[in-house]
Amino acid sequence: MLSVLLLFVVSAASTFGVPPTDHPSVTPYQGSKLLGRTDSKFDSVSFPIEPTSAAKYAGKTLAVEGKVTRLVYLNPADRSALEVFRNYQTALQKDGFPVAYLADNAKTIGFGHKLAITLGLEGPNTCRAPGNDKTFFEIAKRSGQSGDSYIAVFTAACQNNAAAPVGKSVIWIIEGKAMDTGMAAVKAKDMARAIEQNGAVSLYGIHFDFDKAEIRPESAPMLEEIGKLLKAESKLSMFVVGHTDLEGKLDYNMNLSQKRALAVVKWLEKNAGIAAARLAAHGVGSLSPKSTNRTEAGRALNRRVELVAR
Repeated sequence: MLSVLLLFVVSAASTFGVPPTDHPSVTPYQGSKLLGRTDSKFDSVSFPIEPTSAAKYAGKTLAVEGKVTRLVYLNPADRSALEVFRNYQTALQKDGFPVAYLADNAKTIGFGHKLAITLGLEGPNTCRAPGNDKTFFEIAKRSGQSGDSYIAVFTAACQNNAAAPVGKSVIWIIEGKAMDTGMAAVKAKDMARAIEQNGAVSLYGIHFDFDKAEIRPESAPMLEEIGKLLKAESKLSMFVVGHTDLEGKLDYNMNLSQKRALAVVKWLEKNAGIAAARLAAHGVGSLSPKSTNRTEAGRALNRRVELVAR
């Protein structure tokens, strides 16, 4: 019986010429062959979570951040994509990973080829042009003291250029954790310096629940630094501007970014004693990117809160 061990250990990215290794969190389906593995100490992955027949990035997405490992397996030739998927699904459930999203057979209409593209699965070692009725996808989530962890499983009968479909599985392991970067530790004096020089400062230490405007508790240190800045600079008034990446529809992201900016303003008024007249919330969605929206790293830079002097 397959098992999913709760040991979220991520090694360095595979070195050229060195065969990739399995991840200890997931036992591969018996007889599978590991084709490739990539690792990132901190990254963001956006999973599409609704069927669509429109552009490849259309539709609702689930964005998760943390340590990311992606594994690509060649399934045994005599096993269907459904059988392999059901085994992974059962193992995840036994190890306490409830289903967060499931795209299964009929529910995947419009998902097959576009899902593979959106997840970055095109290529010789991944999965090209799978049929909708041979595509299975699940995101499983488990919450813990260190944050939310996810395991996503994609299995398909991949057509590629072979005479017959080739079964492949792609597995993501995402361990939620704070970014290991100075961007999340900006102090009040650093904010003041950036505003003096550039008129604005971008902040990445304010976190929200997915698709919501509720501020997560781990955001408190960054918000407290903003409060220190505004208390030290008593004449400074700020626009608090919410930004998103390009995932999702523009109108929706504009509204969400506005709500998140307003949540920051309300926190500063309530917890730091900053006068409402000194703060103005605005949301600009994806209209002012800091980086490309074509990569996960770029999208992570675009999701931010910005303080702009006024």
